[in-house]
Amino acid sequence: MRLKEIFSFLPQGLCALLDAWGEAEGVAELRLRAEKVASLSLYREGRTQNILLPFTATYGHIQEIVERLCGGSVYAHEDSIRQGYIKLSNGCRVGLGGEGVTENGRLLRLLRVTFLVFRLPKRVPGAAAAVLRAFRRHGCQSSALVIAPRAREKQRCCGSSRGKFPEERTPKERCC
Repeated sequence: MRLKEIFSFLPQGLCALLDAWGEAEGVAELRLRAEKVASLSLYREGRTQNILLPFTATYGHIQEIVERLCGGSVYAHEDSIRQGYIKLSNGCRVGLGGEGVTENGRLLRLLRVTFLVFRLPKRVPGAAAAVLRAFRRHGCQSSALVIAPRAREKQRCCGSSRGKFPEERTPKERCC
């Protein structure tokens, strides 16, 4: 995904700054926190680099962005907001958080959003090649959906890049 694809949600001043980056390779996230400087996370050569931007988002900026993300209907997105994100039609997920009302440890409603994290997906050719080979070795020829709560769990399930199913791994590999 290109950085410019999220410009329609952002304040003009921030768009002008980000436009200077052009089509920067490796932009993974844009972070906005109320009354703090914005930052970009770049992933290059196997390392993550955080870059502070000369832009401070106000609470008003954050609220306007949330309204744009929800197409003017925050209520229609309440379920995903309670889970901490808004998913856009282009595949981008925007994480959010702030001050809310809870009951028995469960978030009932987010009262004031104080931060947003735009996660920009990108294709990584060959990233699943080892997993695909393992699935095919076990007779799965069409497709498979790996579901887990966190990326680490999916790596553990699929043996990461080792392409081994849990029962095929050595005890040392199972503990990783």
